[in-house]
Amino acid sequence: MVTDRQRAILFALVEEYTRHAVPVASKTLVRGTRFTVSPATMRNEFAALERAGFIAKQHTSAGRVPTDAGYRLYVNQCLEKPAINDGRERQARHAFERVLELQHSFERELAKAIAELAGEVAIVASGEGEIFYSGMSHLFEKPEFDTRLGAQEISRAMDNFDALMPELLEQFDGVDRPAVLIGKETPMAGDCSIVLMRHNFDDTTTQGLLAIIGPMRMQYRSNIDILKTAAHVLENYGSKRRSTKRIT
Repeated sequence: MVTDRQRAILFALVEEYTRHAVPVASKTLVRGTRFTVSPATMRNEFAALERAGFIAKQHTSAGRVPTDAGYRLYVNQCLEKPAINDGRERQARHAFERVLELQHSFERELAKAIAELAGEVAIVASGEGEIFYSGMSHLFEKPEFDTRLGAQEISRAMDNFDALMPELLEQFDGVDRPAVLIGKETPMAGDCSIVLMRHNFDDTTTQGLLAIIGPMRMQYRSNIDILKTAAHVLENYGSKRRSTKRIT
């Protein structure tokens, strides 16, 4: 059982590690203004979280990093209580609406827009099997993918994304909200995560997918918001297009 304080410490550690990609020491959180506990208490809470399997020590550092289980606890919180950032949502909505004005090449441009906003790899898969991706350059900027093997694994998965779609669509289990696969939950090797959102833009009954792929140390809250906004804009535009067709 994780206490409320331990949960708050874990979430702060995840966010600190996400920003800096450096293992987090207990004194780093004590120095902040978020927690009014002694260094000894913080060390004890770190030890409890480590015993519970939510954080782990890297042998090259005295700090701790989140485990798959730690990220999962954090992501579940993000899914249940998403962050509300009106400025970011307006920026994303405006970018996606401009892309849709292109009409004939909007899927490719939508992938570019999502990749730019997220700073990760983005994939747009239509319900008719067309797949577009963008943002590979972001991948090579991440310390997690600074080896050829890690980048090659992600590239191979994107090249075969059509084969992965049935498995990925199963992750939604009838729930109309983003799905997040973390680490070993993903169908690819490496320390990566995938944020997924279904969409149904065209007139087919086949579901399309929007995806953001990046390291486990990704900005989950903002990436979830980006895909929710993209799916909403797509569905609104698709509904208007279908209404226009019926009228004509």
